[in-house]
Amino acid sequence: MRPERLTQRGFYDGTEHRSELPSIYNQYTRCAADPVYLPELENIQALLRPLFIMSFMLADFLQDNAFFGARRVMVSSASSKTAFGTAFCLDARNGICLTGLTSAKNADFVQTLGCYDETVTYDGIATVDDSVPSIYVDFSGDAKLRARIHAHFGENLLYDCFAGSTANTEFLKDDPDLPGPKPIFFFVATQIKKRSADWGAAELNRRIADAQKRFFTRAAAPANPMISGVEQVGFESAQEIIASLSKGEGNPRECRVVRLQPGVLGTSTHVPVAHGRQLATRSS
Repeated sequence: MRPERLTQRGFYDGTEHRSELPSIYNQYTRCAADPVYLPELENIQALLRPLFIMSFMLADFLQDNAFFGARRVMVSSASSKTAFGTAFCLDARNGICLTGLTSAKNADFVQTLGCYDETVTYDGIATVDDSVPSIYVDFSGDAKLRARIHAHFGENLLYDCFAGSTANTEFLKDDPDLPGPKPIFFFVATQIKKRSADWGAAELNRRIADAQKRFFTRAAAPANPMISGVEQVGFESAQEIIASLSKGEGNPRECRVVRLQPGVLGTSTHVPVAHGRQLATRSS
């Protein structure tokens, strides 16, 4: 890492191989200057903070485009953090149905989130009313699932938004035989640039911060938390978690944080944040 543009608020990573990336991917914020940072929610924020910017801007993109005229929004991998963060931000939908698509094993969890109007397992897609104009927000990246959705809804599928890939490591590929709209990759930096021009950077940051506070508070609500923290120590723990996730064995209710050394929660001196990752450093 090569810190540049250092201020009291944070810095940017100027490492050469990252220089071509949009600035959001290289921005780090000190928690002392972060209005969203809460020591007691450090572990959950470490997981959700770098994902939430995607959730907020994707929800804003859909609303900014009036949901492309659809009356239903279908979200795959509905149990993933970025997916239900997006659903949380779509609280003002004006009657549009928000459908969470998920596996049978995660259906109960998705239903308890309270973010979706209905939960449908992947096996039950054929039961969804195909006459309702719909859009598909794809967090799974599963090409076979995408083909099933396109075939089922036909001309009533108005837009296919490719947001990510929890199912595989492949990027979106063109499929000339896919009926309906061509899947379009959502690039968060593009919407950030647009809203920075529309609202100004300060107002955009204020809106994101306000939404983050609401989301983090809801996610950790003592009476009905969306997720719970599980803290482990050492590289061996990290290896075990990654192996489990690669096999699809992760529990969506758990927020797993690995510390290199044992520590006391909430003692970080700062939490640098970049889109897609968050690193926490500790004082002695």
